[in-house]
Amino acid sequence: MPTPQDTTLLRWAQYPADLFIREVLQGDLLETVNLASVTARLYAQAVARTTGTLGNQDSAVQLRERFNGIRTCMTEAADLIRESEWDGSDPVLYIGNLLDRLTLCMECVVMWVRAVEADSNMADLTLPTLQGRRVMDAIAEVEGQANSIIAILRFALQYQRALERRR
Repeated sequence: MPTPQDTTLLRWAQYPADLFIREVLQGDLLETVNLASVTARLYAQAVARTTGTLGNQDSAVQLRERFNGIRTCMTEAADLIRESEWDGSDPVLYIGNLLDRLTLCMECVVMWVRAVEADSNMADLTLPTLQGRRVMDAIAEVEGQANSIIAILRFALQYQRALERRR
């Protein structure tokens, strides 16, 4: 039995290029990136407000830098989608260019997430401004959102390749 995600992907695969760009890239993908951007911004603010209470100041500074890096990458991804208007020209080129730029943003997010996950000083660290939420729980939420974005990007790449083959 197909999952809701499978059904969505099957429906998206049938879209003509203009509808795919409007509904998937400028619609669902942008909404997913916007949500991740807001989440990253909230966590970056929470980390910035609590780093003075975290004990080891080197770890606190690194944590702040990493969450700021995630926030910057997510914001850039959202801006790229909002600012990239399709002029009706070659959809294969438009989709490919947008995916290349967004993939770089998401690679940076994954790099920052991995840096937090690999830091043993973060294992039991909590964020008092978020009712004691653990840093690792926050980074897991960010990672889940990043994975959702990456899944859409992978599907869009498959769609773009299928468009190219139909030429």
